[in-house]
Amino acid sequence: MKSFVKLLKEQPDLYSLNPASEEDVEVAEEELGLKFAKDYKQYLLEFGLASADGHEFTGLAKSKRLNVVEATRDMREKNSNIPDGFYLVESLQIDGILIWQSFKGDVYQTVRKGEPEKIADSLCDYFE
Repeated sequence: MKSFVKLLKEQPDLYSLNPASEEDVEVAEEELGLKFAKDYKQYLLEFGLASADGHEFTGLAKSKRLNVVEATRDMREKNSNIPDGFYLVESLQIDGILIWQSFKGDVYQTVRKGEPEKIADSLCDYFE
């Protein structure tokens, strides 16, 4: 089974920033009061933040819109249906569709202020 990091590296239009440090990841987890799933943590340590194939993933960057801590906090305030163990992975910028991941690795979608609906077992499954 491919990893999310390996799948992203295969994309010809991959754009990424600087890798996050272990300390940066730990601080982000503490600020959100959760642990990131293994595949998301590996993604942060490899890329910090990345976009590819029309997807613009959150990460650890200065951009409030793309910083996983800031974006998760902002979207949680707008939708009280989001469980504490979820963090924002992607905002599709279409019809209020947001993509979340649980600390277990499952990927969910919400539309506007709706309930999370599971759409994939991992980030790799979601991206494929």
